[in-house]
This record gives sequence, structure tokens and C-alpha cells, in this order.
Amino acid sequence: MHLSKICRFCIVGAFVISLVYAQSQPVRLSGLMDGNQVRTLIYNYGSIGRPNTEPSFEWPAGSGQGYGFEFGLIIGTRVTGDDGTAIHFIEDGLVVGGVSGNNPFGTPNDWQPVTGYAANTENGSIARSDDPGTWPADWTSWPGLTGDGVILGNLESYYVLNDRYVARHWGEYHALAGDTTYAGAGIQVAVRGYQWDIPELEDVLLLVYEVTNISDYFMDSVVVGMKGDPHIGGPNDYADDEISCFLEGGIEVQTGELQPAIQNLIYAWDHNNTSGPEFNGRPAGYLGIHLVDLNQGDRITSLQIPMYTSISYSEMTWWNQLTSPIITSQFEENADNIVIFGTNFFALQSGETKRGPIAFIVGETKSDLIQNTANVDNAYRDMFMPEVSPPVVQINTPILDQGVTSIVTVNYSLSAG
Repeated sequence: MHLSKICRFCIVGAFVISLVYAQSQPVRLSGLMDGNQVRTLIYNYGSIGRPNTEPSFEWPAGSGQGYGFEFGLIIGTRVTGDDGTAIHFIEDGLVVGGVSGNNPFGTPNDWQPVTGYAANTENGSIARSDDPGTWPADWTSWPGLTGDGVILGNLESYYVLNDRYVARHWGEYHALAGDTTYAGAGIQVAVRGYQWDIPELEDVLLLVYEVTNISDYFMDSVVVGMKGDPHIGGPNDYADDEISCFLEGGIEVQTGELQPAIQNLIYAWDHNNTSGPEFNGRPAGYLGIHLVDLNQGDRITSLQIPMYTSISYSEMTWWNQLTSPIITSQFEENADNIVIFGTNFFALQSGETKRGPIAFIVGETKSDLIQNTANVDNAYRDMFMPEVSPPVVQINTPILDQGVTSIVTVNYSLSAG
């Protein structure tokens, strides 16, 4: 009797597996962002740059000098399993050093692209605003964030991914009631890339993530984060990097330096500020990762700077990495290090979407990086948050010949036009 039950279970399980993976598999694509001085490949499974592949954060464009090994989106979600116990999903698309655990169905246990957002031809590209040949057949105009046909950047990219095929907890949790073909937690992310070829923003790649709970259930604890491996100075000059950050309030976590206008900025630099010999030892510059908050309540609350490793970690190890407090004494300095950061927890109702913009910024010096970061905040406020108007400054004309001495702070915004 028991053997018969086991056999029936195996048959049913095999049937469900065939349903999940007999579907048309999504096509993994790359796309080139080359709309300004930051030139990099992006991938429709959530990664920016790829190990040992160029261009990966090449700067300046055409130099051949890459500043990143691989960066990838990571999202953690705590849900209640079918048996009432808590399950921690950690989902990523990293090629190296992501979440461990093989997919029992033999496919990548990672983010996968959603079909219908690119031409999906072999050796094709992620959809680009300047190339209708990369669009799916049913697009007649660019599906801009603020309206069809509206292009906010000189170059935009667009793709959507989800966790349908992340099967580490298959059978323990069903994101969609009655649907056994969806294996993940029920997270879908629309990813839009933006670049501007104007002096104030020529060293910036902005990625806008729209995270949606497509499951049938409330998610009380979601954390968005990223793992990245910078190599400041070029792909062969990675052993002497430094990483630090400005957090909420504009306080630099290691030195106490105060930059009130700059928050949620992680930045990396070369210990001796010298690029590799193949780039004639030119000054290496700075690479920043900036969570563009602008009073939306998002902030970086966890930051780990460990040594590089290609080892994959368990979900609970990753959960702890994304949610642990910042302990600067544990930062690996002047080393081949990586950055892992996480935001504050937020909740998502079924069907709710949360937007989280992250900018990758390069600067020749630290002050240049800080100015470029301020430029990004101004541009985002102007183009993506038009309902947030800067305060009106009124300057009264002096009466007759009387002089007036005063200091006036003027807020300004940038546009691509």
C-alpha cells in the first residue's frame, strides 16, 4: 500500500514537472547600453555586466577599461508556506556566487525573463528604444514609463523578469492558488534602463526597478538588494579596491564625513588610484551605486564588504547578508572585495508594485562622483517625479539705493532636451 502511494506521488510529481517545463522556455538575452560614457552589457535575468565579458561598466566609452566583474539584483521575500511555517526566498540571476541549490527540473534556479518584451530571436537583444528591430511584433511605439511613445532618456532599455522557475521550495508554497506550475514566491520585476548624453549625466546608468507581488497573498517582508564585484582600475586591477558609503543623513560610515545632500551612496575606489598597466596607469576614478530615494522611504540598511568568492551561499546565509546591520570593522579593505547591500523591509499587497531606482555612477574624483550623484537626484526628481516641485524662491528688488546682502539656495533640475 505504501509503495503504491509513493508511486502515485512520483507519477503526479513528474506530470506537474512536465507541465511547468513543457511551456515555451524564455529566451535569455543581453543588451548593450551605450548611450553615454558608461558602456555596459545588461542581461534580462537581472545582471549588469558578466564575468570575464566586456564591456562590463566600461568607462569612458571606447576605452576598454571595465569597472565591474558582475552586478546582480537580489530580492528576498518571507512568506508562509503551505504548512504554516516561514519560508525565506532569495532570488538572483548571478552567474557566479549566487544562491546555492540546484533546480530539480534541470533549468537555472534563477530569475528568468518574461516573454513578450523583446523580439526573442536567438542572438537578439533586449528591447532598446532606438531600435524597433529589438521590439516584439505587437509594439507600435515605445512603452515608456510615463506613457506610450514617451522616451525620457537618450537611450532606454526595457525587460521583465520573474521567479516562476525558482523551484527551491517547489511543493512547499504555491504563490498562485490552484496553480502548481508557478514555482517561486510570486515576484515580478520590470527593469528599465536610462542613459543621457548630456554633460551632467554622461557618466550615469540609471536602472528603475518596479517590483510587483503577482502572488495571491500578502508579503509582509520584502528586501531588495544587490551583489556586485567592482574592479576599479580595470579587469586585471582588482586586488586593491576600497569600498565605503554615505547612508541616511549623508554621513560617511567610516570617516564620519558629512555630505547632507548625498544619501544611500555606496562607492568604490582603487587604493592607489592607479589603473592597470594596460591603461597606462591613468587615475582609476570612482564607481558609485546610488539608491535614488528622494524621500520615498527607501534606504540602505545593510552593507557587507567581504572578500571575493565564487562560492554560492544558502538562502538563509543570503537572507542574513541582506538584513544584517552594518559593521564597518568587518569591511575588507585594500582587497579583492565585493559589495552586498539590502534595503529596509517593505510590504507588498497582492498586485501591489514598489518602484526602486538604482543609479550606477562614475567620477574622476570623489568630488566629481558626489556632484554626479546630486545631478542624478535632480534629474530623477524632474523627469520621474514631476508632482514634486522645488520650492519657489522669491527675491525682492532692493528699495531705491539700499543694498541687500543675503545667501539664497536655489534648487534646479535637469532635462534631456
